[in-house]
Amino acid sequence: MKIVVILVLLLGPSVAIAENCICDDISHIKTLPIKDERVKDDTYNKLISDASQSKSCLVESITDATLMRDPRQAPFYVGTTVGDVALFVLLDIEKSINLKDVLPEAIQNEYENNGVYTYFSFVQKQGNRVLIQKRVKELLSMD
Repeated sequence: MKIVVILVLLLGPSVAIAENCICDDISHIKTLPIKDERVKDDTYNKLISDASQSKSCLVESITDATLMRDPRQAPFYVGTTVGDVALFVLLDIEKSINLKDVLPEAIQNEYENNGVYTYFSFVQKQGNRVLIQKRVKELLSMD
């Protein structure tokens, strides 16, 4: 922290601004849309409108297990994390993939019966967020 303050004093505020990422505010998202409806959520709308900038940091944020309020309109899930919301926003940007696509083949049939809860159950296990992130990178040809 002291180094950043010294750099800001020496180099000006541009250093502090450069530290901020467009994805730093994912936890501030209050509402995710149902399908393609418009929502009055500045953070969500900024991530969507700046998709070319936000896509890579959304992918990197998938492993963030910081708890946050579930911004989906229903069904709510108490264990929602920044990583979950990052994935949901990314899926809104990347219409060519869906939540079932990012799950391992072994549990994709389970998704047919349990929907999003299959995803939430899967990511509760240590290391599975990294597997989701890896799969997303494969689907988006980011590897």
